[in-house]
Amino acid sequence: MAVIESQHMATAGETIEHPPGQPAPGDSGHPGSRRPFSTARGGSAFMVLLALVPASLLALFWRTWQQLYAFDYGLDSTSPGFYRYWIPIVVFNIVGLPVLAGIWYAWLWLTGRKLSAEPPSPAEEGRRLWRLWWIVAVFCTAIFWGGSFFAEQDAAWHQVTMRDTAFTPSHAALFYGSFPVMIYTAFGAFLYARTRLPHLFGGRGVPISFALIVGGSSLLLFQVAFNEFGHTFWQTEEVFSDPLHWPFVIFAYLLFGVFAIWFATFPRLFALTRGEGVPDNPDGSPAIGRRWDLLLLASVVLALIGALHVEAMLFGGDWSFWVDWKDRQWWPLVTPAINMILIAAVHYIAWAKARLPVGATLAATTLLAGEWISRVVNFSWWADIPVNYTWPETMLVTALLLDLVLLFSRSYIITSILGGLLFGALFWAANWPALAPFLQPIIMDGQVLTVADAMSASLPRSQGPEYLRMIEEGHLRALVDDVTIVVSFFAGMLCAATYWIGIGIGKFLAVAPAGRTFQLQTDSEPERGAAAPVTTGGGS
Repeated sequence: MAVIESQHMATAGETIEHPPGQPAPGDSGHPGSRRPFSTARGGSAFMVLLALVPASLLALFWRTWQQLYAFDYGLDSTSPGFYRYWIPIVVFNIVGLPVLAGIWYAWLWLTGRKLSAEPPSPAEEGRRLWRLWWIVAVFCTAIFWGGSFFAEQDAAWHQVTMRDTAFTPSHAALFYGSFPVMIYTAFGAFLYARTRLPHLFGGRGVPISFALIVGGSSLLLFQVAFNEFGHTFWQTEEVFSDPLHWPFVIFAYLLFGVFAIWFATFPRLFALTRGEGVPDNPDGSPAIGRRWDLLLLASVVLALIGALHVEAMLFGGDWSFWVDWKDRQWWPLVTPAINMILIAAVHYIAWAKARLPVGATLAATTLLAGEWISRVVNFSWWADIPVNYTWPETMLVTALLLDLVLLFSRSYIITSILGGLLFGALFWAANWPALAPFLQPIIMDGQVLTVADAMSASLPRSQGPEYLRMIEEGHLRALVDDVTIVVSFFAGMLCAATYWIGIGIGKFLAVAPAGRTFQLQTDSEPERGAAAPVTTGGGS
């Protein structure tokens, strides 16, 4: 499909004029009419908070229901309690949620056909931009619950229970609840933009930004089917970074298309603000209200928690989950190299679009916050696995160094070499204060083990025989003594390479798609009245 530049993008310097003291075109001047929307001010602060409510209320209901009835009635899928407490939840998620989404879509389409017949006034266009951002914020909230919270909760559930059905209490909230909600809100945001803002997201093509988030969310359904099929016949679920889980990470990468939606609306937002006569900031940038900033910041943080947590959990999760996996061989190699990808993507977006050297630090902070929330609420409070077993590592120090290298060098090449080397090489040192107590030697059953190994040996896990415990498997240490130094140096070189994967994701999935569309139709049909093509053939 050809990619074409949208012809309806307004430049950042465009202004919309109307006579001073008069209502904007399309706005009523009567005292009893609805108050004209001020684009410069934005919507209410209450609406910013309300954006977090729809998906969160549904998620909190699921989570409370799990806490009350999961272990009592959710372990045996043939029991009457399972049919009483869990099958109705699954049925509502599979049937009720699509019905509600269909009603919303029908309303958007039927009312939008009338609204798109005439161009909106500047105030109404500003109101519609705010509502689009609001729906996108609801989508980002759903990303947090589905990509971070319930995804890792499903991992905690499978560590302490045996799978006997695809409709487990954790799947009811994740596969049949949170994932569909992401799809419904993503497509709803597209319909709203298509019908209310056709000059930005209309035309015959489909905006790449919406194609990425709708397509990425919809891919989850295919991956759920593949995941359940694979676990039924082949592999158990004790290992989080199982190859069956890797395709889920594609969803995390495609989610960065949400940034392209915001970038596509910025020029119009700035033009409408200047059209209201609001003076620019001293640096020449448009002065928009803090409520826009709050709505954007909340959306970005929630989306990043979900996206980064999915990647960290399913590409390198086991080394992050278990303290005995935090060894000297693979943990300092796999964890920084994997997490560098999306950390570098956010690092690029913040610098390329705002010249802010804080992207890597922001990404590392959101990832750590999402991991701690889940380890406490899901692993400790729900699955009764102590936090000492599952505490997450930190990449705040190394991410800060990555941002500082970019700030002083202003070069992606130098940052990839020097910053990537520091990010990988110092990962072990930055986490040593937290890890050191668990590496103290003890004697257990006549063998010298670390505290972490002894903790692992005492933890029964549902997907493996209780009498079998793999304490540690050595590879690199059989060849060299200073394995930590060798692995850390190699991790730095690997991070320098994966840095460029993140730059590519930030550039081609978040920045470049803004204002671009997939052209779904071609102009190859002959015009009316044109002569039919002449063909020749053989024969007499």
